[in-house]
Amino acid sequence: MPKRGVSAITATLLVIANMIGTGIFTTTGYAYAAIGNRYATLMLWVVGGILALCGALSYAALGMAVPRSGGEYHFLSVLFHRSLGFCAGFVSLFAGFSAPIAASAIAFGKYFYAILPLAPPLYYAIALIILLTIVHSIGLDYGSRVQNLFTLLKIALILLFIAIGFHYLKTHPQGIQALQKSKDLNALFSTGFAISLVYVAFAYSGWNASTYIIGELRNPRKTVFISLFLGTLIVTLLYTGLNYVFLTTTPPHLYSAKEEIGHIVAVHLLGSSGGKFLSTLIAVALISSVSAMVMAGPRVTQVMGEDFRLFRWLAHKSRNGVPVMALWVQCAIALTMVLTATFQWIIEYISFTLSIFTFLTVLGALLKYRSLIKKHKVTLWGYPLTPVLFLLLNLWMMLHITFQEPKVFIASIATLGLGFLLYFLVHAFQKTS
Repeated sequence: MPKRGVSAITATLLVIANMIGTGIFTTTGYAYAAIGNRYATLMLWVVGGILALCGALSYAALGMAVPRSGGEYHFLSVLFHRSLGFCAGFVSLFAGFSAPIAASAIAFGKYFYAILPLAPPLYYAIALIILLTIVHSIGLDYGSRVQNLFTLLKIALILLFIAIGFHYLKTHPQGIQALQKSKDLNALFSTGFAISLVYVAFAYSGWNASTYIIGELRNPRKTVFISLFLGTLIVTLLYTGLNYVFLTTTPPHLYSAKEEIGHIVAVHLLGSSGGKFLSTLIAVALISSVSAMVMAGPRVTQVMGEDFRLFRWLAHKSRNGVPVMALWVQCAIALTMVLTATFQWIIEYISFTLSIFTFLTVLGALLKYRSLIKKHKVTLWGYPLTPVLFLLLNLWMMLHITFQEPKVFIASIATLGLGFLLYFLVHAFQKTS
């Protein structure tokens, strides 16, 4: 059994790296178009941060009470039934990790092409996935060092961009005044706000990252809490600061309903060179995001392999303790998605599907707080407000997307159905073998 080598710092950076990716640089323009209000658009990111923090606190309590790698796969198996946990693990292989890896790699290819147009963007996306899979195949310590480096660079670059924005506002305060004048509480309860929260939830997804590798943390109970809470809090502050810059420095008509808001704002602040600057920032951010997901994802599949004989081969580890078979299966699925799916479809599918399982996990934490969490002498900060608030916001968001985007709902339910079907087939195999 490998030595538990992931420190609290690395685990926190893993959470940050999983969270900061394409969503922060592609969502705000569409959100503003749907809401039509600067203040409400900024509040959207605050609400998204609160949602993520409430979820992180609930997951931290579960991780401390029943520490084992696997995230929702492990939690839902303990909270409800093994079939639901299996379904969550099956879905996470696709929607939880392979799809986000594919989406982030596609975005990386486009931004890196703007910096170095030597090959088609698709080639860069494929190369990044394969290269990072090789890096994380070498060993946990080596992969962690690479992960930490890119995550720290990402944080530094975002802070630099925020600083440039605040410097600009010293001589152009009209944007701040426009934001203050746009306060409209009714916009916070609009359909546009609820639907936009789905995309913001995608931007915040990853706040549960360290629960997937609890078995490899040095001090699981302490580290899982520190990493989830601190990582999510840091990202919330970064996201709010960056969107404040977006919404106050640049006229809305320039970025409304446009995907490349980061590039537009950079050009507005810095001129044509700003576009290349931001492309570099996002490329570095996406390397870190893909690396974090490549690192965390196989640990779920590995745990499933340990529990089900049919998938035992996925639990195979190298001499360095890396689940190499699970790592390369994830790589193959992500590459398939890069070659066959569109960026927008991947984002919508990820957001709604993952919300179902995070909702069920936090619901389980609420229902079994006394019988499971308190029994292990663990406290859920803010109970019962934190899990209840998470559930209500998620339910509001999911109901709106169900009625507005029924195709996404159908695709997610079909994936769940396939997961349950596969579980009963595997369960039947276990009985007969």
